[in-house]
Amino acid sequence: MPFDVVKTRAQVQLQQKGTRRRAPSLVDAFRTIVRHEGPAALFAGLIPRIMRAGPSCAIMIGAYEAATHYLVEHAEVERAADT
Repeated sequence: MPFDVVKTRAQVQLQQKGTRRRAPSLVDAFRTIVRHEGPAALFAGLIPRIMRAGPSCAIMIGAYEAATHYLVEHAEVERAADT
């Protein structure tokens, strides 16, 4: 993802020993990457990121569905007990 590439490169640049420079602006970073490495460089690491995001989203959606189901069931039980 382009913003992840720019963010990661800015972090690396800031962590390099002996540098006291600020990270380049977002627009400058995009321009530099495209100029020196081509537009494809903005999508470096896309496959691993997708491979990680898929299972992560599946777990989140599954947990949400399970929690919703559990809470709805228990709310109905409490309503029945109150009547």
